[in-house]
Amino acid sequence: MLTGNGAMMAVFSPDGKYAYVANAGDANVSVVDIKHRQEVKAIPAGKGVMAFEPAKSWKTAWVTGPDEDKVAIVDLVNWEKIGTIDVPGEPHGFVYSPNGKKAYIVQRKLNQVAIIDTASQKITKTAQAGKRPDMIAISPDGKNLYITSRDDNKLLMLSAADLSVKAEVVTGDEPHGVAYRK
Repeated sequence: MLTGNGAMMAVFSPDGKYAYVANAGDANVSVVDIKHRQEVKAIPAGKGVMAFEPAKSWKTAWVTGPDEDKVAIVDLVNWEKIGTIDVPGEPHGFVYSPNGKKAYIVQRKLNQVAIIDTASQKITKTAQAGKRPDMIAISPDGKNLYITSRDDNKLLMLSAADLSVKAEVVTGDEPHGVAYRK
């Protein structure tokens, strides 16, 4: 089964019927029919697409497009791009708060993380997050963010409320992915 060029990540729909594959090279998201093992749609999503994060409702998803400093908003019902949000500094890793009211997006070239109010789609706060921050995870209670800082070789723990650094853990060279185990 082929998807687009530069597949970065895949997320399965809650019913297991589809996989959504972010393709950085083709600037799109492949919708893959799992049963038939074929791409049924390629949704334009922006240059260098990286993180794909569906809303709890699974009606929309936000997709970071670091090569054009945008976040694409994708309609998961009609499989189409319905908007964009300007996010400077190479938006990369991304998570929603547990209640979906905030989005936390790593701005890799600015060495920071931003909070975006999901209703207004505006950045409300930013803070420094190491050197070349990359991927991000959030605790289930929404209190802590975990961000890999590739050039510092660290995992940072930040307060989700005010983005202050609460702890740092030295890792191996250039940590990339991070996940929170529930």
